[in-house]
Amino acid sequence: MELEEILKRLILRRVEFVLVGGFAGVVHGAPIVTRDIDVCLKFTRDNLDRLASAFQDMHPVHRLASQPIPFEITDTN
Repeated sequence: MELEEILKRLILRRVEFVLVGGFAGVVHGAPIVTRDIDVCLKFTRDNLDRLASAFQDMHPVHRLASQPIPFEITDTN
């Protein structure tokens, strides 16, 4: 998925986020090319729900887990 599509999804779902890392540098004119997209976001229930909604059709999983862990928002109460 392209940077533009990811940013579009985040913006359309009103996810509160900041682009960081290599792509943030590219946006500011750095000649560095990276293949990953790094974002920082506000960890509120509403914002995480918007994040999940933005990418639910892609069935995201945690990439560092030994077994695929679905991205799900659960209550901690």
